[in-house]
Amino acid sequence: MYNFWSCLPVIQISAGEIVLVIVSLIGIWITARNSNRTLTLTRKLFEAEHRPYVGDVTDKLYMEDDFDVKLINFGSAGAHNVIINTEFSKDGEEYFPIGRYPNKPIDIFPKEDDQRIIIENRFLLGKLAGGHLETHSFFLRIRIKYESSTKEKYDYCKIYQYTPHDKSLNTVSSTFT
Repeated sequence: MYNFWSCLPVIQISAGEIVLVIVSLIGIWITARNSNRTLTLTRKLFEAEHRPYVGDVTDKLYMEDDFDVKLINFGSAGAHNVIINTEFSKDGEEYFPIGRYPNKPIDIFPKEDDQRIIIENRFLLGKLAGGHLETHSFFLRIRIKYESSTKEKYDYCKIYQYTPHDKSLNTVSSTFT
């Protein structure tokens, strides 16, 4: 006759092994999930450290001459296909484009002498001369678009505000994205 109770220890051991395997699989899944998050964070930190940061180091633009904008790559990687878009706003109205510089995209590498871009201001001078300078707010936005060697796209934006007392545009804000 078959004695069920004699097999009970084997069944208990097998059930215990199944529970241990399930707990181990859950632990492996949690570890793999956290490793993926850690890998993503590490990659983002590396990219943030080894990327181009192209910026405009000009604090003030004078209205007498064309604007001489000095660009520098503060990052540790080269910036490629650098394009500058200029936009104008009066009294907080929506910005509208006034130019794109240079005609052909340029590359700016780290620890290189600053790149000088000449922005013609004839259009802006015409707009400013058409109104009463003391009663209006004028803004010039310079947006620099560029990409890294891995084709990651970046953007830098600097806003200047016209001040009538010295006939210049002074920096209001600047941001990297």
